[in-house]
Amino acid sequence: MLKYFWLIPLFPGLGALINGLFGISFFKKKRWINLFAIGTPLLSFILSTLATIELLKLPKAERLFKVVLFEWIPGAIAVLRDGSSAPFSINLSFQFDPLSAVMALVVSGVGF
Repeated sequence: MLKYFWLIPLFPGLGALINGLFGISFFKKKRWINLFAIGTPLLSFILSTLATIELLKLPKAERLFKVVLFEWIPGAIAVLRDGSSAPFSINLSFQFDPLSAVMALVVSGVGF
């Protein structure tokens, strides 16, 4: 489940996107709108809970999980203060550790 922790913010975003773009004009019954509005934060909370349980099963020294989605700025060269240069790249990534686990549970629980 830790491999899929990046889905935690995706579900509420998709629910907001579907309700915002389509809403009442696409779904004739309010039941479907309510299902997306309440169900997507619930899915996020369930994923947060499962990912936190798996994270707590790891030894304390290994409780850091990182997924790099893509390299945003590849192969740039940074010039340091002393005039030398060093390779520099910026990645778009998600990190899951004990602090972010607590925040994921709080935010998704309150959002639900």
